[in-house]
Amino acid sequence: MHLQDHALILPITTTARQTAEAFSAQQAAPDKAQQVRLNTLAVWVAHDYLSMMGIPSNMESSDSWNPVVRACSDVADLEVATSGRLECRAIQPHEETCYVPPEVWSDRIGYLVIQISENLRQASLLGFTPTVSTDRLALTKLKPMESLLAHLSEFSLAQPPLVEECLTQLELWFSGLFADGWQAVDALLGEAQPVLSFRRAGASDAAPLLEGQVQRAKLISLLPEQGPVVLLMDCKPEIGQRLFCVQVHPLSSNGHLPADLRLTILDEGSQPLLEARSRQRDDYIQRQFSGHPGERFSIKIELGDAAVIENFVI
Repeated sequence: MHLQDHALILPITTTARQTAEAFSAQQAAPDKAQQVRLNTLAVWVAHDYLSMMGIPSNMESSDSWNPVVRACSDVADLEVATSGRLECRAIQPHEETCYVPPEVWSDRIGYLVIQISENLRQASLLGFTPTVSTDRLALTKLKPMESLLAHLSEFSLAQPPLVEECLTQLELWFSGLFADGWQAVDALLGEAQPVLSFRRAGASDAAPLLEGQVQRAKLISLLPEQGPVVLLMDCKPEIGQRLFCVQVHPLSSNGHLPADLRLTILDEGSQPLLEARSRQRDDYIQRQFSGHPGERFSIKIELGDAAVIENFVI
């Protein structure tokens, strides 16, 4: 299907699968359990995608996360901040239409179609439509994913920018509190664990972290045709300061970064402090630095004219 050529492919995390199984186990009928399983995965993947694009959303406030509504309805909505409810409809491989129940034809800002692989480990975001008027939506009628971002922006033009929500507070990480989008490293890189500079000398890839050390990873989308990369943060507390090792990895464990991808560490005034640039067939790039509690910095990842900036406070 030609849609697959333009689909955005994302991994389905272990946490997402566990949540979907927990929700489906609450259903009495096998067909209903499968419906809830796929709906949950579709909502989770949409949440991950919007987080990558810097758009806040809340699964917990959505009807799809309400056990009573979930049991009585075929619902897969995601509450998108400042916009409304986005319906996230799952299909399985080889389906050429997407079922959209009449109960969700209203009170939605749009409909996102997500193909879930048979092993529930990969999702393909196929496209979007702002409205539906039939219970069978032909996949050929879908608009590309860029249309979804433009559509959502129309709902949020009158809203003030959420500056503080885009500022990741690293001190909270040492207490086990992580902002949306930041996942366990193995959830994104699987068993292909990177070797980071703060491991004990001579330690193996599977060695445990040092006391107080925290690692987290996030998907970063630059160019739709390129696919996302993984930003990995390794943080270690020292007396009076914090040590950081920042890496960028390809999403595929046996892949390589695109050539000329740039990783830049910026100070609070957005001035560059450190930079790394990928070459042909690099499987990761990294930079190390230190900072003090209360200081701010940013990480900028660039490829061609596309750039993503993540802002932090120590």
